[in-house]
Amino acid sequence: MRHTKKILTAAVCSVAASASTLAQTDKSNTLALEEVTVTAQKSTKNAQDSAVALSVISSDALTRAEVVSADQLTQLDPSLQVGTAGGTNKSFFIRGVGSSTVNSYTESAVAFSYDGVFIEKPSATTGLYYDLERVEVLKGPQGTLYGRNATGGAINVVPAKPSVETTNAYATVSVGDYGSIAAQGAVNLPVTDSSAIRMSGFTLEHDGYLSDNSSDADVQGARLQYLSEPSDNLSIRIASDYTQTNGIGSGNVIIATSATNPFTNQYVVQSSGLGNDVGPNDSKTADLLMSTFNGVAGRYLEPPYPGLTVDGQFWGVNAEIDWETSVGTLSILPAYRKSDSDDVTIGAGFSAIDSKKFDQANLEVRLHGFSESGKIEYTVGTLYFESNTEALYAPQQGYLAVWQDFDLSTESYSAFGRASYSLTDKLVLAAGLRYTEDEKSITGTSDTMASYCTTTPTPCLNAPFLPFSDGAQSAIETLGLFPIVDNFIYGSMAAPATSYLRTIVDKDERIVDSKTTYHLGLEYDLTNSSLLFATYETGFRSGGFSFSAARPSFDPEEIAALTVGSKNRFFADRLQLNLEAFYWEYEDQQVTHAGNEPNGSPGFFTENIGKSEISGLEVDVQFMATENTLLSANLLYLDAEWTDFKYNVPANENPVLTGNGPSVYFPVVTGCDSAISGAEWEIDCSGLDATHSPEFAANIGVQHTIPVGVDSAILAGLRSYFQTDAINGFDHLEAQKVDSYWSTNADITYEWNGGAYYIAAYANNIENNRHIQSSSYFATNSVLAGSPVNPRTYGIRFGASF
Repeated sequence: MRHTKKILTAAVCSVAASASTLAQTDKSNTLALEEVTVTAQKSTKNAQDSAVALSVISSDALTRAEVVSADQLTQLDPSLQVGTAGGTNKSFFIRGVGSSTVNSYTESAVAFSYDGVFIEKPSATTGLYYDLERVEVLKGPQGTLYGRNATGGAINVVPAKPSVETTNAYATVSVGDYGSIAAQGAVNLPVTDSSAIRMSGFTLEHDGYLSDNSSDADVQGARLQYLSEPSDNLSIRIASDYTQTNGIGSGNVIIATSATNPFTNQYVVQSSGLGNDVGPNDSKTADLLMSTFNGVAGRYLEPPYPGLTVDGQFWGVNAEIDWETSVGTLSILPAYRKSDSDDVTIGAGFSAIDSKKFDQANLEVRLHGFSESGKIEYTVGTLYFESNTEALYAPQQGYLAVWQDFDLSTESYSAFGRASYSLTDKLVLAAGLRYTEDEKSITGTSDTMASYCTTTPTPCLNAPFLPFSDGAQSAIETLGLFPIVDNFIYGSMAAPATSYLRTIVDKDERIVDSKTTYHLGLEYDLTNSSLLFATYETGFRSGGFSFSAARPSFDPEEIAALTVGSKNRFFADRLQLNLEAFYWEYEDQQVTHAGNEPNGSPGFFTENIGKSEISGLEVDVQFMATENTLLSANLLYLDAEWTDFKYNVPANENPVLTGNGPSVYFPVVTGCDSAISGAEWEIDCSGLDATHSPEFAANIGVQHTIPVGVDSAILAGLRSYFQTDAINGFDHLEAQKVDSYWSTNADITYEWNGGAYYIAAYANNIENNRHIQSSSYFATNSVLAGSPVNPRTYGIRFGASF
């Protein structure tokens, strides 16, 4: 891999040298950075004492950046890339590792947990970003403590907890452009000397960020928690939450089209010419599609179905029982979550029905404690998880429509343990082990209809497209189609030269995957405030299913990761310097993307990459330059490469149409090397950069306080995110390249009464750089589309605490 050995050698030397040199500095200044507590390793620790690569985003940072959804976290952590994919679907990538999760049978490679509860479906993570303590981003595989679906890392959203010690409340209200109104608040009330409740809620509304008013928001939620501490060694907390989403939902923009020349049957990829604010139901989008010729249907495309909508309910109940025993703290965490959504979302120039009912149940039991001598610290536990999904996913492209109606279930068992042993007062050896067994099953039907023009060169211009509907039979009846070959080929009196091909795929499969993953670590306390560590961690993500004749299932992925790092505080805790060098090696890494089936119909399936490698450096600096000035910088260098990735796709000669007209082919449009071999294209993507992997990324900020009187102050903040160019889609097309960019947020706050009240003005994405977060190319639809980031926004925020 490019420069990997040099990178790691230089990084290890740099980490050791910086720590040993700066550790000698005399601590003579009284200024100090705040201590940060995390639960990333399933126990409460100071973040600087945790031998794991992680970032912590504070509640204050989330509020100042107006973070209300996961896709806004990218600007606060350069290692994290989050994209939207229509409706409430989200895709998480950490250092280039993740999945495009656009339907219910694709899973994330980043484990998302809310209040200690793993949430399997990224779409079910909606409406959680209010009344929080912090967000933790763990980088790299977390195979022993988090288990499956954590090959890329983990995201922990930690809500504020009830307290029996005080009565307090707060409220914040933001008013901004695009008709934005956002509010959140909480009340903490002790009920008795040993119990308390905490009630919190939020609302968010804003008009669409795209020209057709899509990418709007209409979300409300509430959370209720009850804490009881009946004795000094027993704590019981019960929590529940509910979120409702409405509105149009996220939209996307057409980046490019690959119109077909009907005489040469070749694709010509060209820019759409549309700005990154032109929504899918804008008249400009309609004009573009109606001038894009599709060689399969023998006619021009039509605008997508205009009725985009989201309608979802998400709720859950969970508990945390902590009992301090003579052998350690026993924690029991039962949870149940459910979501029910009925959305019409947008794809690459087409609309899709995305309706799903999802529920999951978790039970984790773990014990954390120390040996009598204090030299051994241990965590052992077990986790049971099950989920069930009933879904209808129906992308409809006019000339082609797919209805996937299925039930999906997962049942997972795991047992894990991790222990550390203090060899000396400064040197600690750590080891961990986890066994996981996953059982997945799917039953359902994929019903596909496609229209094919059977003569040349363009005789099917008036052939009717398939109507937007909830099933193939409805489309057949609406168009008045008649069977030519029963339940397989249909004809139309309105378009004699067009054949409508119907393909039905029934699926009833079950897979069982199991894996033992492990962790090895070495920690050395150079000083009381300087930690050196090295870890080796493995992880896996179980295989799964696709509604695909060519790729009906895919294999598990495995990862091994080496990390060398140093966490330091210097100059009497005024300067924090954390460094990390990492090298990850993947086997069978799963990537999800659009593609073609042998009969020419589109598919959305997962490929296993033979091998991929990821290495890099991350530096995190915080410096209290003066009593009132805090400087920060988080810098990432990333080298992510698909080192061995070859696969085949059908050349798509449709045997049904041979003899009735020209054979229909789908020439491959991709940034990979490709060559035709018989009935297949051989694709070689080896050596390409991984997607969502900018070579350099940085988050730089300054926070300055100006005292005004005795108990008032003005706070000014400036935070800027930068990244170099990157590819945001699987196909590696030139149009999927995002050029380097800056995105800057600024705020100024006046607070009084010791900070109990404040008023602030803010502006986010000042440059108004609306780059594309993620993109998908559908060759059959001749369209490349993607989701842009939010535009420049500004407003005023008010806050009060009591």
